[in-house]
Amino acid sequence: MDVLQKNAVTLSFIAANTFSSVLIIAVNKVVFNAFPFPTFITFLHFIFTFSGLALCAKVGLFHPKKLSMLAVLPLSLAFCGYVVLNNLSLQYNQVGFYQTMKIMVTPTVAIIEVFIYKKKLTASMWYCLGAICLGIGICTVDSIQMNPIGVIAGVSAVISTSFYQVWSGVRQKSLQASSSQLLLYQVPMSMFILLFIFPLFDSPKDIVMTGLDATSGSMLLLSCCLSFAVNITIFLIIGRTNAVTYNVASHVKTVLNYCVAFIVFGDPLTWKVVVGIMLTLGGIFSYSYIKIKMQQQALSPPPAAAVSEKKEDV
Repeated sequence: MDVLQKNAVTLSFIAANTFSSVLIIAVNKVVFNAFPFPTFITFLHFIFTFSGLALCAKVGLFHPKKLSMLAVLPLSLAFCGYVVLNNLSLQYNQVGFYQTMKIMVTPTVAIIEVFIYKKKLTASMWYCLGAICLGIGICTVDSIQMNPIGVIAGVSAVISTSFYQVWSGVRQKSLQASSSQLLLYQVPMSMFILLFIFPLFDSPKDIVMTGLDATSGSMLLLSCCLSFAVNITIFLIIGRTNAVTYNVASHVKTVLNYCVAFIVFGDPLTWKVVVGIMLTLGGIFSYSYIKIKMQQQALSPPPAAAVSEKKEDV
C-alpha cells in the first residue's frame, strides 16, 4: 500500500470519526434532556462497544489476541479518569474554563509525545498547533473564571485525557496489537471500573425511576450504536498516525458543530466565531500539508550526490 492509499484509508477513518462524533453530540443533547446520567450512559456505550467487537471477532473481521491485562490496565484507568475528571471539571468550572482545559489537551499530548516518547515535531508543526488552539479558543471561550477545586479537576482531566490518547497508540505498537484487539481488552476492564464509579455521579435510584418514551429510548440506542463507531475509529486513527494528529483532526468536529448549529438550528455566527474557524482551519490544513511533505521526503530516494559520496567513502 503506497502513501496515497494509506492517506486515503486514514482520511476515511477520520471522516467516519468526525461524522459519528458530530452526530453523537446532537443525539446526546436529546438523550440528556430525558435521561441526564452521562457517566451511566458512558457505561452503556462500552457495553455496546464490547458487544460490537465480540460480534466482529465472531464473524472473523479480526482475530482476538491474548494480551497482558497488566499492560492494558493503565489505558483502562486513564480512560476512567478521563470520563470522571471531565465530568467533575464540567460540574465545578464555568464553561469558559472547561473549554480552555479541553483545548489544552492538544499541546499536552504534543509535550508528552516529544519529551517522554521522543517523537519529533518541527517548529512549523508547533506553530500550526498554536494556531489551531488559538482559533478554537476564540470560538469557544468567552470568559474564564477559576476556583481551586475546578482547577484541580480541569488540570487532572487534561492529564488523564492526554495520556489515554497517547497510550492508545503506544500500547498498539508495544503489544503489536490492532485497534480492535486492544479495545477488546480495554473495554471490559473499563466497564468493570465504571461499574463502581458511576453510582458516585449518577444515582442508581434516579436511573431506575426515570422513564423513557419511545423517542428518547430510540435516541439512547442510537447513541450507544454511534459510540461503537467513535471508539473504534479513535484507536484506528491514533494507531495509523499518532495522538497529535488525532487531536488536530478532532478540532474539525468543533468547526462542523458551529456550522451545523448555524445551518440547521439557526444559531448566530458572529465575526469572532468566523475568525476563530478560519484560524483553526488554516492551522489544520497547514499541519496536514507538513505531515504529507514529511511522508514524501521519508519515502523519496536519497539525492544522487549523497549516493556518490557514500560510494567514495566505501
